[in-house]
Amino acid sequence: MIVSTVAIVLLAGCGDGRLSHDSLVGKANAICGDYHARIARLPLPRTVTAYEAYARRTLTLYHRALVELAALRPPSADEDAYRAWLLRGRTIQRDVVRIVVAARGRQLPRLKAALVRARRDDAAAARRARLLGLDVCARA
Repeated sequence: MIVSTVAIVLLAGCGDGRLSHDSLVGKANAICGDYHARIARLPLPRTVTAYEAYARRTLTLYHRALVELAALRPPSADEDAYRAWLLRGRTIQRDVVRIVVAARGRQLPRLKAALVRARRDDAAAARRARLLGLDVCARA
């Protein structure tokens, strides 16, 4: 009887590895906060060459943050919204690649278009983040 009780308690504690909503919010906001702090240390670009360097550094940091965020297991109730938000993040990642390519090629019209697209996609991601309570992640 004691063995059965211990087994039931141990199994009940295992769970499915999903985070609670509050834990998800805390962990995701911490990842985003770290990302924002690292980006804030980069000098703002003022030339096409500087945009290329800035976007390449941003891309590395952004990719790392996305990997960490994707590793989080949201609660079932948040899973669809969280995955949709991450998908928007991957879209932003592609936007940054477009910025790098356009800046490297010194193609100003393409660079401007990529910047506009990135801002639009960032705003859409921010709206999704706010709906999940990810206020730090919603910052531009």
